[in-house]
Amino acid sequence: MNYARFLFDDGQADRAREVLGALWTEHPADPRVYPDVGDLLVDQDDLREADRWLTAGATRRSGGVIRDSEQLATDPSLAESLEARAQVQ
Repeated sequence: MNYARFLFDDGQADRAREVLGALWTEHPADPRVYPDVGDLLVDQDDLREADRWLTAGATRRSGGVIRDSEQLATDPSLAESLEARAQVQ
């Protein structure tokens, strides 16, 4: 993910998107990757792709089901993912 940020900063957007595409196909187990990439893509004004990453992160973090507000209160990263997703829509 940091490499993709470097590539964007270096003006190599196409290569950065290739790196993120490869990361997407790996289905990272760490749910924190998804909001980080989402934020990176928001910085690039790619809201559609940011939404895809943020949605996947929230889904992975919640196990596919958000049961109640208590789940959000006890899992700040899930709440953060959902809040970030809401901002890009």
